[in-house]
Amino acid sequence: MGVEISPELLGVGYIIGPRIAPSCARAESLAYLLLIPLIKFFGDALSVPLAPGAKLIHDMSPNQIRGAYVLYIGAGAVAAGGVVSLAKALPMIWRSLRGSLKGYGSAGGAAAGRTIRTFP
Repeated sequence: MGVEISPELLGVGYIIGPRIAPSCARAESLAYLLLIPLIKFFGDALSVPLAPGAKLIHDMSPNQIRGAYVLYIGAGAVAAGGVVSLAKALPMIWRSLRGSLKGYGSAGGAAAGRTIRTFP
């Protein structure tokens, strides 16, 4: 196990907040305790490097496996989460866009603006 402290990671930690940060820590622990050993176990018998890695898996350290394979798996999971969130939010986005466009169309030229009022 190791610790990597860099300004960009600290910035991301600040942005996501203390509620989401433990989930990220659990995912990284899961990667080190389960994913990296599985990649090492199943890729140990390969005689050619598995893309995107440049070396044979049995010659790689855990940090090299993390850099060559696990980071891409994590990035794919983040991208999939973004797509799912967008798909869930799409109906609300569509309704708000339709409502705002309907408000522009119904105003017409004859109706007074919302700030123009005549008082006796």
